[in-house]
Order: sequence, then structure tokens, then C-alpha cells
Amino acid sequence: MNFEQVDMLEVQLFAAGRRFTALLKIESSSRVHVREICLESGEVFPTHHVPYSSVEEAKNAARGTVEDWANGT
Repeated sequence: MNFEQVDMLEVQLFAAGRRFTALLKIESSSRVHVREICLESGEVFPTHHVPYSSVEEAKNAARGTVEDWANGT
């Protein structure tokens, strides 16, 4: 996918036995923010205020948030 032409990307992910959607804000190919994480069960997590260096890094950060929540940390 050419991320130069996309500014928002909604991705379906899976972590800690849960399916969720993450909304990614793409400022450039090396600056990506996680805007929102929504679990299928309705829980919503806040924006990450740290830019990530790639879409994959942002996806992994979103997965980490869900894993931490599921583990109670």
C-alpha cells in the first residue's frame, strides 16, 4: 500500500485473544499515530501521544496496549 496517499487507516487486529480495530493517523511514512483502539466488546482506549516510525510499529503498539489491558497492567 502506498502510505503517501493515505492519511487515516483503520486496521483490524488481534491480540490477547481479542479482536479490535485501531485507527492510525499517517502523517508521513515515518510518523504514524494510534488515534483510537476499539475492542469488539465496546471498550475504547485513548490516543497514543507518541508517534511511531512505521505502520507496523503503530500496529504493534496497539496490540501491546490490548495485551497490557488484558493482563491488568
